[in-house]
Amino acid sequence: MEDSFEFTPDAESQGDLSPPPRKPPTAVSVAPDSAAVELPIAVRAWRRGPPTLVASAVSTLFDVLDLIGDTIAEKAGLRP
Repeated sequence: MEDSFEFTPDAESQGDLSPPPRKPPTAVSVAPDSAAVELPIAVRAWRRGPPTLVASAVSTLFDVLDLIGDTIAEKAGLRP
């Protein structure tokens, strides 16, 4: 019985043994220009001027709701 696994691959006709070409250097980042950085809309809205009565009321409402949520979480044992 002959071995059917005797396979010899064909040699490449123009095999090149030289190393691959050199890669270009990696780009280095620089500090961003502070004048070109644009702030998000929410930040710009709060920096326009002093908070209005509505903004203060909404902020206070969220503070109270946060306190209530923290208290419920502590009583339910969800937080230490």
